[in-house]
Amino acid sequence: MKVTVVTGSWARRYVHQELTELILPEGASIGHALDLLGIPDEEAGLTVINNKASLRQTQLQEGDCIKVYPVIVGG
Repeated sequence: MKVTVVTGSWARRYVHQELTELILPEGASIGHALDLLGIPDEEAGLTVINNKASLRQTQLQEGDCIKVYPVIVGG
């Protein structure tokens, strides 16, 4: 299945573009997509599928758009 992953410039050390299309097997989850892109769990703070906050274990469907937001650290 084909999905789109959108990241910001924060993920440039892992992904060289902010919009990436992936081909994943049926039953793949957000976690599978992040692993494939090399984005560590501790850096992916919020994941959203089709504008709905979703867990790493959430299974993906054909055509899903995943947005990944970083963990925000303040001080």
